[in-house]
Amino acid sequence: MKILAIGPVFDDITRFSRLWLDRLEGSLKGYADITDLGAEDATRENFERAVRELDPDIVVYYDHGNEEGLYAQGGRGYVLYQDNIDLVKGKVIYTLACSSANKLGAIANQVYGCVYVGYVKEFAFTLEEEGLFSKAANTGLIAYVYAGADWKRVKELMIQAFNQAIREAKDPWSKVWLSWDRDNLRVYATGVDTPSSSCMFRRLAVRIFGPKGWFLSWTLFLGLIAYGLGIGLTLHDLYTEILEGPGDPLRVHGGYVGLGLSMLGMLMVLKEYIRLLRTLYYE
Repeated sequence: MKILAIGPVFDDITRFSRLWLDRLEGSLKGYADITDLGAEDATRENFERAVRELDPDIVVYYDHGNEEGLYAQGGRGYVLYQDNIDLVKGKVIYTLACSSANKLGAIANQVYGCVYVGYVKEFAFTLEEEGLFSKAANTGLIAYVYAGADWKRVKELMIQAFNQAIREAKDPWSKVWLSWDRDNLRVYATGVDTPSSSCMFRRLAVRIFGPKGWFLSWTLFLGLIAYGLGIGLTLHDLYTEILEGPGDPLRVHGGYVGLGLSMLGMLMVLKEYIRLLRTLYYE
């Protein structure tokens, strides 16, 4: 089994995530062939090259993230995001990164058939009992690699590990944040968790366009709204001018505003359309 591990280090928080990744790699030593991209090596270019050359079974990422992607070294761009996620099609992606399961994980699972383990909100921990958080977060991949546990069992073992950590924690805040992390854990795999969104527009997009609706951004929705408002203002002003007769051409007519909004909306929609084409069909 081949694992590509990515662990940038560029602030106090990432020093802990790097420590936890080191512990995970130590636990898996002898059970998997691990290639590590740490610190300055954790760039998008190096990641993409490694995926193509090594063809890993599992991609592990411990560091900062958000719903759009997993950050590269220094927080400058992403190593994995929706524009290059096709590279990991069908692979296991195991993350400890804030909020990445919220959209990136959904795209990985629903569009590209990945198993995605991650969190839909921020991953929080306390410094005094960081080892409890580390052990719980690492449990799933260790179970998968050691014993070939299925993903339903992996989720169960991770929940059990978080619950055990809550019982062992002495600091009340550790108990709070362990519970928070446990409740925000997602395992996107057949028969386990299914991606969902709190965003009404994204849910509508998924319903209309299927899994690829996860790619749609606010740019498209705002562009459509601007275009619709612009056309409405333009038609209203045209109708008013016809009824009332020609007005002062130097006056700021609603039609001018409407025309501007509709053009802006068209540009926003066109930009999103081109981005989607590049993402889904050309890259």
